[in-house]
Amino acid sequence: MARKNGVLTQINDLWLRAAPKDGKRDVGQRVNALKTTVEEYVQKSRPSVSATAMPRGVSAKAEVGVVKAYGERPIDITLPGIRRPLGAEHPIIKTMNEMVSVFRNLGYSIEEGPEIETDYYNFESLNFPPNHPARD
Repeated sequence: MARKNGVLTQINDLWLRAAPKDGKRDVGQRVNALKTTVEEYVQKSRPSVSATAMPRGVSAKAEVGVVKAYGERPIDITLPGIRRPLGAEHPIIKTMNEMVSVFRNLGYSIEEGPEIETDYYNFESLNFPPNHPARD
């Protein structure tokens, strides 16, 4: 309130300093009355603010790493937290995953395997002779 850019400082700057000389006494009395009213209100509301700062029901006497809050089941604060993924997905991988999800939604299934099959699977297992023109 009484800080450099507080409410009372702003009132002081706007009203008291800008008032004409003959009205400064009246304005000063009103500003002081306002200031005392605000300070009384703050003093009255302070106990209720400090009482709500610490929630009731939190047990200060607890086992190491276990806290009982609000009369509920104990919370083990020594458990590991949830790890968040670091970084972001590469744009090409992201686009590929979106395309896969579109095709899956259309009913297709995704098969994974080598991009180029070996000579055995392409020719020998199908009984192509070694000098067959398809092997060129």
